[in-house]
Amino acid sequence: MTWLGPPTLLAILLGYLIFLFLVASAGEAFAHRLARGRIRTITDVFAASVYCTGWSFYGSVGLAANRGLEFFTIYLGPACVALLWPVLLRKLVRVS
Repeated sequence: MTWLGPPTLLAILLGYLIFLFLVASAGEAFAHRLARGRIRTITDVFAASVYCTGWSFYGSVGLAANRGLEFFTIYLGPACVALLWPVLLRKLVRVS
């Protein structure tokens, strides 16, 4: 495995952030058209991914610097939600 140098990693990071910004901008610009259907679902998925990416990165770095291995709890919550999603979704659908 080859090591990617700092310029390459920086380019990948900036490309990812620009992509997320463009998706968010398009979702905001066309919100009136995206109120229903599959596009709305895709926009919601991208919004959740932006939130989870930022929270996981900043939360885990801060906790790892201050408390050592307690940063593991940052990943424990999303993992539990992913594993329990079918159960949670079934209950939400039943209530709605």
